[in-house]
Amino acid sequence: MLNTTDSQKLKVLAKQNPEIQILIEKLMKEYEFILSKMSHEIRNPLTLVYSSLQLMEAQHPQLTKIQHWSDTLEDVKYICGLLDELSSYNHGEHLNLSVFPFSVFLRHIALSFALSLEQTNIQFCSEIADNLPDLIGDQRKLQEVLLNLLQNAKDAITQNGLIRLKAFCNDHHVIVEITDDGCGLTSEQIPTIFSPFTSYKTNGTGLGLAICKRIIDSHRGTLTVSSKLGSGATFTVSLPL
Repeated sequence: MLNTTDSQKLKVLAKQNPEIQILIEKLMKEYEFILSKMSHEIRNPLTLVYSSLQLMEAQHPQLTKIQHWSDTLEDVKYICGLLDELSSYNHGEHLNLSVFPFSVFLRHIALSFALSLEQTNIQFCSEIADNLPDLIGDQRKLQEVLLNLLQNAKDAITQNGLIRLKAFCNDHHVIVEITDDGCGLTSEQIPTIFSPFTSYKTNGTGLGLAICKRIIDSHRGTLTVSSKLGSGATFTVSLPL
């Protein structure tokens, strides 16, 4: 799978020659089709296997006493989730665009996330400017991005902590900053944090941030991170108006 650096090199190369650009676009479409077909063909039967295992457990509870049964079930579930994320990554550039009030959209996300923290010791605050204009974008995918970033912020905090969502306009862009005071990232981790299959979380697939990056890129925006180890992190989404 191409990483962020490879994709940038291909874009630079494509701009240098129209014929090369056509060839690269053709190869990328074929690559995405093959990747999508492979994940689809594997995911469907594997989902049936997982459902069958769950049904077997429900009908025969004694199976849970078999050594490695629970581990096997979790492994199959993990692979199903990985294939789902692989499909999401592959379709990250396909947008269903609409015009929507961005401030209302953000307040809904902030409320949903705040409710998810009720049983934790994590504090959450949001600062959403009142003058945010309507935005053209894919609401579902942008919601996926922001909730993923907020969940990552939650995961970065071990016990007590604070997560802040801030949104404002800057020139011809709307900026959303998500900040946590969790474990932070090292200077070595930051350059690869958006690369596919790169994860610094336990049991992470390494596709969550890669999906976020691809979705924001498809909106012609940017997704960046600033962080220091032990001092939390700030993920910044910038979207053109």
